[in-house]
Amino acid sequence: MFSTALLRLAVADFEFGNLTFDSGNFALAVRDYSVQHDRPHLPGYILYVVFLKVLSSITASPGIAASILFSSLSSSVFFWLFKKWFSSGCALIITLFILVNPMAWFSGATAEIYSFELLFSGLLVLAGTSHRWIY
Repeated sequence: MFSTALLRLAVADFEFGNLTFDSGNFALAVRDYSVQHDRPHLPGYILYVVFLKVLSSITASPGIAASILFSSLSSSVFFWLFKKWFSSGCALIITLFILVNPMAWFSGATAEIYSFELLFSGLLVLAGTSHRWIY
């Protein structure tokens, strides 16, 4: 996970940082959360905005830092998930293919919510494969 975060920090395309107006709305929501004024747009993403508020006290660019962190964590979650289904070597190869996928890389380099959603989607699938959560 840490090597993925370092790799993304070293090679991340920071020109993608605040690509759309949604990124700006998330940045505005850190200071003044108001769904009525589209900061951020509906449905509001309150958990993501709270996490951005925490990161804004640590870093100057909380959106990009959150994307790098969530994409790195999601790679670990997907590795654990694939390790349940395949061998460790195969799980590592599949996880590396996901990490270098242009969509996953772009989502990890922009100040958007996509890597956050990828992480929690992976956690839901991982929880669904556990028999403790089924019964």
